Amino acid sequence: MITDEEYNYNIPCRGCETKEDVYEQHDAYRYSTGYWCDACYESNVYPYRRDRYFDASYAGERLEDDY
Repeated sequence: MITDEEYNYNIPCRGCETKEDVYEQHDAYRYSTGYWCDACYESNVYPYRRDRYFDASYAGERLEDDY
């Protein structure tokens, strides 16, 4: 069986094509945006929003009843 580390070892970064320290990144809604190294993820090369935490106030609905 192939482990996650062995599987991800040969996947290049979408920004700079390096194969070292590449991680799968996700947008605010947990959709995969591909494999990116930390340098590309933190720079302007990464074209997606970097929201780490989902905020329900921007989703169009709320769970609280404030009426």
